[in-house]
Amino acid sequence: MRPRSTWSRRSPWPAGRPRCGCPRTSTTRRWPARRTCRTCSPRWPPAGSRGAPVEHLALSGQGVRDVTRIAAGDPQLWQQILTANTAALTALLRDVRDDVDTLLGALTEGDRDRLAGILDRGVAGTAAIPGKHGGPAVTETTLFVAVPDHPGELARLLADAGEIGVNVEDLRIDHDPGRDYGQVELTVDPGQVDHLLSSLEDRGWTTHR
Repeated sequence: MRPRSTWSRRSPWPAGRPRCGCPRTSTTRRWPARRTCRTCSPRWPPAGSRGAPVEHLALSGQGVRDVTRIAAGDPQLWQQILTANTAALTALLRDVRDDVDTLLGALTEGDRDRLAGILDRGVAGTAAIPGKHGGPAVTETTLFVAVPDHPGELARLLADAGEIGVNVEDLRIDHDPGRDYGQVELTVDPGQVDHLLSSLEDRGWTTHR
């Protein structure tokens, strides 16, 4: 998203870009607000709607940071984005509310079949997310490596993976709240994970699946 100072006075969004700030794609021509806001704006209000006690957040990992990142944005900016997409967002939020009501009903009634259906929909939705470079999703495997929280250690890990001959498709980092270590999650081809695990351990790294 461009700096606010470069936007036009009439509209806070650059011409030709969806109002939620997402990149323009071929799908935005027909449903510019609903399709792009589905993956962007609705995550903002729930993230900050209920404040959790600080002690409950002590063990928060990268997953929590990922799904709440938008909540740290400028409230004034997001107020403009949300109000400019009111129709699309209210429709999506009603969908979310309906799903939550369905989930509550399944839990309170002990309906395991309905609960399984909800969870299966989540799995199917995740599988529909495009893979690397926008291509079809592929099966990948993750492994975890303990990395000392010192300069150069992450670079050394990636250099070792390169020398071993394994391409790292993705990585995430979580920090241990009680030790000066980070836990690096490496995503690799399933056929290479065992080779990478044993080779990293031979080089002194602590790993696990």
